[in-house]
Amino acid sequence: YNRGNAHFARRDYVAALADYRVAVGFAPDYALAHNNRGNAYYSLGKIQDALKSYAKAINLDPALAKAYYDRGNAYRDAGQFTLAVDDYNQAIGLDIGDALAYNYRGYAYQSMGQTRSAIEDYNQAIRLDPDLALAYNNRGNAYRSLGQPQSAIEECDYAIKLDPTNALFYSDRGYAYNDLGEYERAVIDYDQAIKLDPNDAVAFHRRGITYGLLGQHQQAIDSYDQSIVLDPNEANSYNNRGNTYNLLGQYQKA
Repeated sequence: YNRGNAHFARRDYVAALADYRVAVGFAPDYALAHNNRGNAYYSLGKIQDALKSYAKAINLDPALAKAYYDRGNAYRDAGQFTLAVDDYNQAIGLDIGDALAYNYRGYAYQSMGQTRSAIEDYNQAIRLDPDLALAYNNRGNAYRSLGQPQSAIEECDYAIKLDPTNALFYSDRGYAYNDLGEYERAVIDYDQAIKLDPNDAVAFHRRGITYGLLGQHQQAIDSYDQSIVLDPNEANSYNNRGNTYNLLGQYQKA
């Protein structure tokens, strides 16, 4: 079990999973081993296997707040936001000081269109942990969805101050600048996001949108191309690239 934790800390999730399997074989009633096996599955993208491990951990120890929190994250990533909220509620009930549980419950609420509830949770997360950069960024996204891009930028500014290496924060701030019509500043932020994370398909897609608004259509196409390479299932990039080819009169490519 401890070696599995060490492998997990080094992000060697395959080795961690192998050790957790051995651990639950030796100690089938050890809830934490089942939970951590779930985390290894989750990190490998095996969400359904992760959910089964979390359920086993909760069955063995219904007071294990971490298991509800971790299962909530898996439900969130699977798009099952109502189930995610239910699990975050359980986690918070067992550990009222868990800032991350409030943060991610807020994200789930926001994904369900319950933006005011999301902001309340982000506020609480920040009260509990004033250095939780992700909560500021998420609160910024909530403000943006309410049509308040300047407030969104201010939240992203603070998130970046706390964690200047997080590509997501620059990408989200760029999106808010885009809403304000400050397209050049948006491109600068997308460039920084891509520099920090060259595999960020969303940043390439967003940059493509902004280049299009600037009338820089070839740069827009190049950004959509890269977004599609990184995420071949990104339908909006195909659609936007087709529209851009159409604007250029390249109808066959469109």
